[in-house]
Amino acid sequence: MARVVERAFKKQNITISTGAPVENVEAGETSVKLSYGDTSTEVDYLLIAGGRAPDVEGLGLEEAKVELEEDGKIRVDEYQRTSNPKVYAIGDLVGAKALAHKASEEGVVAVEHAAGVETHPVDQNLVCGATFCHPQVAGVGLTEVAATEAGHDVRVGKQKLGGVGGATVYDDKDGLVKLVVDSGYGEILGAHIVGNRACDMIAELVATMALEGGYQELARIIHPHPTISEAIPEAARAVDKWAIHA
Repeated sequence: MARVVERAFKKQNITISTGAPVENVEAGETSVKLSYGDTSTEVDYLLIAGGRAPDVEGLGLEEAKVELEEDGKIRVDEYQRTSNPKVYAIGDLVGAKALAHKASEEGVVAVEHAAGVETHPVDQNLVCGATFCHPQVAGVGLTEVAATEAGHDVRVGKQKLGGVGGATVYDDKDGLVKLVVDSGYGEILGAHIVGNRACDMIAELVATMALEGGYQELARIIHPHPTISEAIPEAARAVDKWAIHA
């Protein structure tokens, strides 16, 4: 999937350099000079994406007897309840994923549990990732490598977006749908999409996995034509090597 994104970026004249520390930064009036790896350059702007960290200072957590994890995030149970049963925590303050849609659903669970309504915990394995670059990148569940390392007998289905009718209509030919499945019963272990609509398309895969549907069922779900979403059942068919538009 990363190679698909890299090829698309190159078409946009974006240079990707990994494992190359940025050094010797000199900010001028209208430009920034810097070096990365063996290359020196001058650019309009330099953006540093430093990541995120839990902002728990000033919340009075110690006084409220709310315990923290080793990484500084708040310790919660499956219903978002902290070590103080009157206090709940959600979002970037808890768990591994710092995503708005994950926080929103955790909030629903926390409110329902606090109100005594029957609810169920957020399945963190079904929280999809969404990256809004161009093309978009979205994924849920395990990668092929992670699934293999977890002991699954892995099979893979891939479908290039350029093979379906909607690709020409919507100028979305550079993307790919990839399914990672277990050969035993066809369980979908992970799904990954690159494309202009990837962050919308991934919801179908999340729903299929949540409802315990296999790739076999996904392969027979009729999608409207011509759409980009037709690549999803084609990827499922590709697992058994009968994709029509491969």
